[in-house]
Amino acid sequence: MQTYSIKVAIHGISPMIWRRFQLSDNTSLADLHHIIQISMGWEDEHLHKFNIYAKEYGIHYDGGAGFMDDPNEVTIKQLEFDVGDKFTYEYNFFEGRLCDIRIEKIEDCEVEISRAKCIGGSQIYHEYPVRSQFDIIADMAPFIEKLMTKITKSRLRKAKELSDEYQLVLYSRKRINKQLLEFSIDPSYR
Repeated sequence: MQTYSIKVAIHGISPMIWRRFQLSDNTSLADLHHIIQISMGWEDEHLHKFNIYAKEYGIHYDGGAGFMDDPNEVTIKQLEFDVGDKFTYEYNFFEGRLCDIRIEKIEDCEVEISRAKCIGGSQIYHEYPVRSQFDIIADMAPFIEKLMTKITKSRLRKAKELSDEYQLVLYSRKRINKQLLEFSIDPSYR
């Protein structure tokens, strides 16, 4: 058994939006697709494809592109990656969300890991374009001043909305790993 450490970064975004994962070598490309969707906060509403060694892989959807291989059957191990190898993942062909994926480490392990784990990431969590955490804080500051002068139900409601929006853009490894755990035990997710 081997464990792969990979980094997924959205291409052309500054500051960089990225996630780092630890995966089992038997992770399928279909599962990797879902792992990326979960970690980036995307809703899996658009077509996608991997481009690996100049070959395209993806999950077939009616009205979408067809692929030669079943992504549920193609595993990371079968692709015979080496450390440093790169490939791409494109999601939502209309908006051109392109992710660069790099194999950072391959390690032998005694026991197979049971699920993917997020082991790092950038501070921005949700779909782009999105307001940054700094934009949201800037919006909060004058509101908090008003709130402190006189607390009303409508001001508390607005504070809750701003707080919820702020939480959405924050990267949370704990939240991602909780969702990855749910994904690993819920076969209907696939």
